[in-house]
Amino acid sequence: MRAQSISLAGLVLLAAGCRDRGQDVPGGGWVGTPMADRARFQQARPPEAPPAPATIASAAAPATDEAADAGVVVARDGVRFDDPGLDPRASLALLDRAPPATDVATDALLAEAARLAGQGRLEDAMNAVRRAKLRGPEDPAVLLVEGQVLARSGDQRGAVGAFAQVLRQRPDDLEAAYGQALAHLALGENSAAVPLVERLAKARPGDARVQRLLARLAPEPDRLRASAQAAATGDPAALREHGDTLMGAGRTGEAVDFYALAAAKRTEDAELHLRWGTALATLGRLDEAEKVLGRATVLMPERPAAWQNLATVRERRRDTAGAIEAWQGLLEHTPEAARADVRARIARLREGR
Repeated sequence: MRAQSISLAGLVLLAAGCRDRGQDVPGGGWVGTPMADRARFQQARPPEAPPAPATIASAAAPATDEAADAGVVVARDGVRFDDPGLDPRASLALLDRAPPATDVATDALLAEAARLAGQGRLEDAMNAVRRAKLRGPEDPAVLLVEGQVLARSGDQRGAVGAFAQVLRQRPDDLEAAYGQALAHLALGENSAAVPLVERLAKARPGDARVQRLLARLAPEPDRLRASAQAAATGDPAALREHGDTLMGAGRTGEAVDFYALAAAKRTEDAELHLRWGTALATLGRLDEAEKVLGRATVLMPERPAAWQNLATVRERRRDTAGAIEAWQGLLEHTPEAARADVRARIARLREGR
């Protein structure tokens, strides 16, 4: 294997002390973005009491980000790892190499699961997978999609198990190895991810996704350099992750540039727009932030963080009517138990307070 800038041998020793890249992205006081975890890197401030939602609140980004980047693909021959299906909204199942004995009905269900997962309809996607499993409970193609949907749904332990079943039948399945590595990283099990990353690096040393895995496993002092190397591939997920890493280093202006590059390639990625818009707001670029966060609410209206940050930006722009509209959008996608503060905020705005 050609030399890697991050030594794979050294990863074995470092893994126990390193955390998942997705856990290590810092932040400030905005909701639903990597900036929400700033205290994990530095003791920026003690936890605040639940705010009147007018502050740019702080909540970690969903744990499914990494799984979402993987997309959902159907691979009957175990060699689809080199396909570019990184955008979850574009990575629909392609069965152009399916063998003659393929169960067409099962493949149609898996293609439907991939399509639904790409739309964020994860429960519907899992229902399609369950129907496919009735036809082929040990089919590795079914198990692969099951693992990918479970990972995107946040069930990383279940995903590890599904990918393990694939690898028992197809030890050289790179897509399953990649999915299992991601799931282990999401669980903080870096030492379990290392041998999988080693296999992937040997098979696909220049692959953008391998570079991203290497960046996530890099020790803290090397992480910025490693993520920059991954971003140099032009992979949109790597660009976004480098933006996250730059945010962690307090280099918000540079992070915005990388989020913009990623968004140009992933125009339908709501989480990316949330991060980008929030970073713009942190810089005080409120007009741009409003536009990008508004796009995030269109792409994923059920995501409360996008509505909350949009409302806060509008308040800072003294757009009371627009802020009320955004808070009402949040109200529609907030559990009943958490709605009192939002209603109170709307009432204060209407009273001019």
